[in-house]
Amino acid sequence: MNLIYSKSFSNLQEQMTKRQKELLDFIRKYVKKNEMSPTYREMSNSLKNKSISNIGRMLDSLASEGKISKRTIAKPRSFKIL
Repeated sequence: MNLIYSKSFSNLQEQMTKRQKELLDFIRKYVKKNEMSPTYREMSNSLKNKSISNIGRMLDSLASEGKISKRTIAKPRSFKIL
């Protein structure tokens, strides 16, 4: 990759998709109301998404972008918004 395009490429990586924004907004509202993180099923239902694995991939992506932090894999509802 040319250095000229590297800055543009990194900016694209930092941008969230529409679905990621919807998920993050849902998580924020849910945590504010319930004082705990939503389950994968609740997140899936909020996005009208039939695949829980898609939610997992979106959460992994949000974590790699520094938008959320996964506290412990072994515990349910174990992530927080940064």
